[in-house]
Amino acid sequence: LNQNPPKFMAFLKRTPLPAELLVLVIATATCYIFDLGRCPGPCVKQLGQIPPGLPSIGLPPLAKYDMRELGSTALLIAVMTYIISMSVSKTFGRKFGYEVSNNQELLALGVSNLFGSVSGSFPAAASLSRTAIAGSAGAVSPMHNIVTVVSVAAVLQFFVSLVSPLPLAVLAAIVVMAFKSLLLNGVEECRWSLNVSLSDFLVWQISFWVTLTQSVSTAILMAVVADMAMLLWRTTRPTWKVLGRVGEKSYRGVENHEEAKTIPGVLMFRFNSPLHFANREAFASTIWSCVKDQEQGKLRSKMKKSNSTNFSIFRMLNFSKSAEKKEEVYSVVVDAGPMTHIDLSACRTFDKLRRELADRGTKLVLAHLNYECYTRMDAMGIFAALQVNDQQFDVVSFVDMHDAALYADGTLYKAKGAKLGRRASQMDILQQAGIAVGPAQPPSSPATR
Repeated sequence: LNQNPPKFMAFLKRTPLPAELLVLVIATATCYIFDLGRCPGPCVKQLGQIPPGLPSIGLPPLAKYDMRELGSTALLIAVMTYIISMSVSKTFGRKFGYEVSNNQELLALGVSNLFGSVSGSFPAAASLSRTAIAGSAGAVSPMHNIVTVVSVAAVLQFFVSLVSPLPLAVLAAIVVMAFKSLLLNGVEECRWSLNVSLSDFLVWQISFWVTLTQSVSTAILMAVVADMAMLLWRTTRPTWKVLGRVGEKSYRGVENHEEAKTIPGVLMFRFNSPLHFANREAFASTIWSCVKDQEQGKLRSKMKKSNSTNFSIFRMLNFSKSAEKKEEVYSVVVDAGPMTHIDLSACRTFDKLRRELADRGTKLVLAHLNYECYTRMDAMGIFAALQVNDQQFDVVSFVDMHDAALYADGTLYKAKGAKLGRRASQMDILQQAGIAVGPAQPPSSPATR
């Protein structure tokens, strides 16, 4: 009606009139004229009498209450209020295309509750139903709150008797119609999440059905718990890749790229997660499993089972046809690029891993290790000299994955020495490759992270 009004109602384009307000006025007038609240038989439930006048202003009587008993309840209310408000804000932010600042919302809630405490108001929070109604009525800025406050104050002060015949069914209908577009968008988002991520789809389902059967606050709490559980599961069981060489200097996962070729005797491994106490055992056990599988010629078939979501049936058939040769792994290269953090227990796991690899005559080589992780591992002594059976097994860290692969394969000195000249020493070649070895400082190359 506001977008395409008749000619005699052209003023609606300049001054829109919400359809919800028209329905409310017409329904209230109908109930009042025909006295539908006191008709024989089933009657229409109405709003009824509400206390007239504005609330009195004054400080709350804190002496009447035991603040120690109210503290835990007040904290729970504050946390749930903030969670609900942020959930509603993010929902409508996505719908109308604007960003929501977490700090700004928290500050606004704090100031609102501070001023509301002098009038005995309920804790200020975002309301999903009221926000949906405001959005459907065409509100585009927070200025609509001022209009709402002035309207509510005028009704409480002068027109309380006029709203008592308001039928509750009309209020419910307005809320339902305001939710219609939001619900349709939610169904589309549900379909999209099912195609993208099964875990996000399950969290969406939990939120939807708990909201439908219980309440918004309970649904948000259940969704947060489910999301935290899913995050813990992903953190403790992250994905990993065995890398192969593509072309001259690129390295990709062999299960995703058929053209990626592993280097004989070298296991190149990427762990796609920060390393900490919750997944360090999975990290070490996965490396040992890959070493064993590569030596037995079963690496590709085992990766097919471990990372089954990354495989198609045709690629599985291609892997099963290609026979792998048994080989001894004498170097393990770990691409530490995804390891943005490593804690103390993970450093101990690295130290144990390098010693166990050295006992079997296998070198441990690192690549793409960032500076923070390097300094922590250096403080733990992981880069210290390690000699086993008169052989050196120092852990070497390279800036570039290709240099790490050449070093593990034993061809780095030949490849780099040809560029530096015949008189270049092995340490000159390693420094030119941008290595960090032993307790020395990381290389000053701009490529060092």
